[in-house]
Parts: sequence; structure tokens; C-alpha cells
Amino acid sequence: CESAFMMVPCGACVVTLLMALVVGRGGATPMPPDPRHLVEPYIVNLDTAPEQRWTALVKEKRAALVLLLDIIRPVFELYAPRATRELIAASTAALPSEYIKEMEGIAAAASTPTLNVTFNDVMMANLFYEITGVAKTPLSTTAPRSCTSMVAQRSNGTVYLARNQDYPPPFTLVMVHAIFTKGGVVQYEGTTYAGTIGLSTAMTHRGTTDNWGVSINARGNPLFGTEEGLVNAVASARAGGSIFPIFTRQACEVATSYTSARDFFATHPLIMPGYIILGGSQKGHGAIITRNASRTTGDHAADVFNLFSEPPPAKDFGGGKWFVVSLVPRTLCNADVKLKWGEGILSSLAVAHSRACNSGTNEYGPLGRGSDLSRQ
Repeated sequence: CESAFMMVPCGACVVTLLMALVVGRGGATPMPPDPRHLVEPYIVNLDTAPEQRWTALVKEKRAALVLLLDIIRPVFELYAPRATRELIAASTAALPSEYIKEMEGIAAAASTPTLNVTFNDVMMANLFYEITGVAKTPLSTTAPRSCTSMVAQRSNGTVYLARNQDYPPPFTLVMVHAIFTKGGVVQYEGTTYAGTIGLSTAMTHRGTTDNWGVSINARGNPLFGTEEGLVNAVASARAGGSIFPIFTRQACEVATSYTSARDFFATHPLIMPGYIILGGSQKGHGAIITRNASRTTGDHAADVFNLFSEPPPAKDFGGGKWFVVSLVPRTLCNADVKLKWGEGILSSLAVAHSRACNSGTNEYGPLGRGSDLSRQ
């Protein structure tokens, strides 16, 4: 198994490509990214004390991190004081002590004799998705409009996982590529933001042929802006529901195979709904998991849509299969999509949307056709 991970900033957009969880041979080798545009790497040594793991990064990015906090803090204090306060308290009570210590270390590293960054500030940053998902704030449109992912398999067995993450500045100023090591060996890696400890995109390194990669996308909360939505989110946090980006990191630490990762993502409780797009290093290893806040909350708490889980569609007039889609109607942004066209569900590509809204089209439809992705 081979893999390549590249992250390329593109203006206000950051495109993160987990390119080629390669199974077979004979596939085209992706062109290497321009090194001038790569997201900065940072080593997180899991052998060091949790309080010290992020110190060097936070000190390096202190100015940008403080700028981000100075934007987020007053907005949340004005528009979402109760949601912020209660979600911080509930999450702190249930979060593993190792993660608490990491955040305490981040707060200490970001502080100076004239500037006090508190633990609550760091928790607030880590809870950005959850706070903006339950409370109406001027920042609540950021997360739902900033993610699109896809997982696909070529006919030669190569699995691709790709995503874009177009968070605006100043988020991009603190974006880094975190590489987590233990005993000098890479365990997993992914995209994160200085001041936070979770991952929005990640890939494992287990030294086996059963590695996997994942990206998470925002999903609309049907109880957004309501009292019931806040009460449910706080209850989920208090009961051990995960903060969404930390959820990704937790999976990297406990899931030793694609199947165990898929099971974890489908069953581990969450504070907020979300999409999980998963790709593995073996043929057929790809899935989109649509999650509610908890596996026991409501119907369809976890909808797992696997590559090749449906009968293949009929051939089109050109002899190929319909397999590519990235066009999302603006009127249906952040909707759950079943990806059905005419005579069948796509058999060689699954796509997740999370308010992509960037195609400039009002119709669903394929971008192209062919026997595999090499014809695109």
C-alpha cells in the first residue's frame, strides 16, 4: 500500500487531497504539489507530556491564533453566551484527561505576561462547529459552507479520497498539517488549526495493508437556533458525545482497520450531526456516513452508504457508467443526497456535499462518463 497526502491553499480556499490510497499497480502517479503552496507540517510527539505537544506550534502561530480568538470570542459572547458557556462546561466534564491537558498546554503557550489566553478560550475554539451549529451567530454560515468531499475507486482498484475546505481567513493563517508520532514512527496525520487538537482530514499509518483516510463535512442541524437544539447538544456533550474534529482524532487512535473505523464513525456518539467520508487502502473500501448527534437519537441515526453497495447502473449510450457528480443545487444545500440518476445509484463513486454551493448550477447531473476516472 502506498499513499500520498497533500494540502494546497488556493486563495481563500484550502484544497486538501488525500490522494491515492493505492491498492493496485498501473495507476497514474499524481503530480506532486508545488512545494511553495503546501500547508506547513508540524510534528506532534505523542511520547511527550500532553501539555507540551503543541507548545512550539502555538508560540509560532500565536499572533494569528490570538487574532482568530479576538474575532470568535466577542461574537460568541454577544450572540451565543449560553451555548458557549454550557457546551464548554459539558464537554470539559466528559473529555478525556489527555485532551484536557493538551488544551491547558495550548492556553499556557499562547499566553504572555500581557495577554491571558484561558482554557475556556481554547475549548471555545475547539467547539467552533458545535457552537455555530446550535446558536445563530454571524459565524454560523462559515462551517456549513466550507466542506465538500468525495471518495472514489478507479477500475484498477486505486481508491481516492479528496476534499476542499474553504474556510476564510483568518482560519487559513493557523492551518497546519499535523503528523502524530510515537517512538519516532508516524501513527497518523491530518489537517488541523493551531489552537485546536482535532483533525478535519486524516490518514492512518499502521504499517499494514489496511490503512484508511477520512474527511469530515458539516451537516445541517434541524434544531439549529432552538432551545431544544441547545439542550440536546449539551446533553450529548455531557454524556460523552465527541467534538466533531476530535472525533476524527479519536478514530485514528483506536481504529486499527477500515472496518473498525467505519464502525466507530457510525456508532460513537456526537454532539452535532455531520458527514464522515471514509476511504481505505483496499478495493471497495469507501463510504459516506451520515450521522445524527447520537446513534440512539431518532431514525436513521447513522446512514452508511458504501461504494458498490448497490447494483451497478446500466451503461449509458457511450458505453460507460455515470460516475462523477459535484453539482449541488443552491436550493438544496446541506441536504442528504442519495445520488440516484435514472436507472441506478452510482457504482464507482460516492460524493458527499456539505453546503458546497460552489458549482453555480441549479441542477444535479454528471460531469462526465466513462469506464473509470482515467477518462475524465
